[in-house]
Amino acid sequence: MIANQDAFKQAVQHLENGQHADCEKLCHDLLRHNPAHADTNHILALCYRARGKFDDAEKAITRALSQSQENASILNSRGLILLDLGKAQKAYKALAKALKIQPNMAAAHANIGHAQRLLSHLREAEVSYREALSLNPRLTDALIQLALLLRKEGRLSDLGFPLLPVTSDLYDDPGLAMVQGLVALDENSPSNAERAFKHALKKRPRSATLWTNLGLSLAKQNKTKEAENAFATSIEIDPSIPEAHVNMADLWKYDSPELARNHLAEAIKLNPKHLSARDMLGFTWFMDREFDVAINCFNQALQIDQSFEQAAFHRAGAYFLKGELSSAWPDYNRRYGLSGITGSPVDNALPLWDERFPANGPVLIWTDQGLGDEILQLGYIADIYDQDISLIIATSERLVPIAARSFPKAMIVSRDDLSGGGILTGQPVAQCPAMKLASLHWKSLDNHPKRVPYLIADEMSARTFRQKYRRQTDAKPLVGISWRSANTVFGAQKSLKLADLLSALEESDCTFVDLQYGETDQEIGELPGHQQQRIISDQSVEPLKDMDTFASQVRALDIVITTSNTTAHISGALGTPTWTLVPRVGPGWLWYWFDKQTRSPWYPHTRLFRQTKNDGWASALSEIQSEFSGFIKEFQSLTGN
Repeated sequence: MIANQDAFKQAVQHLENGQHADCEKLCHDLLRHNPAHADTNHILALCYRARGKFDDAEKAITRALSQSQENASILNSRGLILLDLGKAQKAYKALAKALKIQPNMAAAHANIGHAQRLLSHLREAEVSYREALSLNPRLTDALIQLALLLRKEGRLSDLGFPLLPVTSDLYDDPGLAMVQGLVALDENSPSNAERAFKHALKKRPRSATLWTNLGLSLAKQNKTKEAENAFATSIEIDPSIPEAHVNMADLWKYDSPELARNHLAEAIKLNPKHLSARDMLGFTWFMDREFDVAINCFNQALQIDQSFEQAAFHRAGAYFLKGELSSAWPDYNRRYGLSGITGSPVDNALPLWDERFPANGPVLIWTDQGLGDEILQLGYIADIYDQDISLIIATSERLVPIAARSFPKAMIVSRDDLSGGGILTGQPVAQCPAMKLASLHWKSLDNHPKRVPYLIADEMSARTFRQKYRRQTDAKPLVGISWRSANTVFGAQKSLKLADLLSALEESDCTFVDLQYGETDQEIGELPGHQQQRIISDQSVEPLKDMDTFASQVRALDIVITTSNTTAHISGALGTPTWTLVPRVGPGWLWYWFDKQTRSPWYPHTRLFRQTKNDGWASALSEIQSEFSGFIKEFQSLTGN
């Protein structure tokens, strides 16, 4: 019993009410009479901890423990303070001793879970959190940390405790509301995430973590200025959180790489092994076309973690822009894993083909990624097609008819059918992703095969289209146009307005054929009447469903002008003269368009018109306008019209 029981109770009350200065003063008064008293030192330690004075807290809890070595509550508090000091191993020992004394202490199970998580013992941490919740289902700290642990592993559905959907009521507990927000981010619902984080901030307005996550939700909605303010607030509250600096840099990496580097340098200073910071630092140098510096940054990230695929992918991009294709391919093809066949439609049923040597039976070659990528990859198959190799080609269902016509000696099958467990005939002996074939012949931009068009449309169908359109045009050139990308992430950066495209072509005597997949009636209907009359929209063609008919339509045209989308690939592979509007290096840019080149190495009849950083599409459209008048004159001289 201490000398002043009422004063001790008052100190506890001050601690519970958050009156930490009053609590500290009262504890010091009490300890003058009894400096070694365990309970008073315990309360003082918790008070110091609440005020962020962790070294003082450790000294006080050590004094408390010296007088009460078997007190599970004091051992639990010691574990918490050691966690604050980053001494996870010592914390684990203190908490394990607390649980040996009092096995049913839910808080100690949760805290030992924190220590195990910091020690990277994630399975043990999960068990500890679940044990804490079995003892106290309302222990929100354990529930929050378990949810965060499982979310990081993509296993949030294994939580086993129902969370309110973010679309319904929000939790009063700010930690649980934060989890709701994180779940909403995972579900690609940033507006709901924003709502949850703002709700949590009402109770914890000085939580740097909440401000950082709010910034993420705002950035995903393109609320750039608001996101910047949220990250700045997080940094002002706690400058020691690397993620806030990395997220701020992420906002600026495309348009202000130098500003982004300032924040990334701070993040790396705080955590020299921060992989995303080192990778993004390389990306900012990539944006400034300092490719060797960028590659060095990517190398540093990969030295820390050789399995960090994002850095390898970005390093491939730097090598591509340097024209060093032989160095780029190994990095780019890491997507296929150590086996070289990750993502295969037949899994590991067949070994990887060593493409340097003929096989003793048919080889299954498969395409993957988006439809445009698959068309590009069919070109790599064309590079080896005339060799003495028996091929089975698995590609997208929509490409099967045109691939069968273009590669008559090969067996063509639907990749989707194989993925669904379809029976593969032809008894292949090995397999290989088409993308890996690129490294056979494409060593550099100056050393590669002389390409010819490699896809063959139905010529009879193409003639029918051409005759049909000719009857509507009085022998004017037929110009296919496509102006949008449907890419869910970067489609906006790859697209332009139909009206802007037509304004560059309006003075030319030609007829336009709408090749844009998706709904276009409204956009065409908003054009002036005289422009609408120049556009043929053929409702018999549905590119999203029937790629073979679409290929015949494209083959019927005199030229195609398109943004970087599937139309650019199908037109280029068919050999139709194609002018492609390529976004600047940045969001929406893809490695296979390289940089500065005016011709595509993959498609010999394709010209490239590049977007600039400062004026968007204006320069590219101006160049097209100038060049197109020359195309019309040449067409007229050749046809005598």
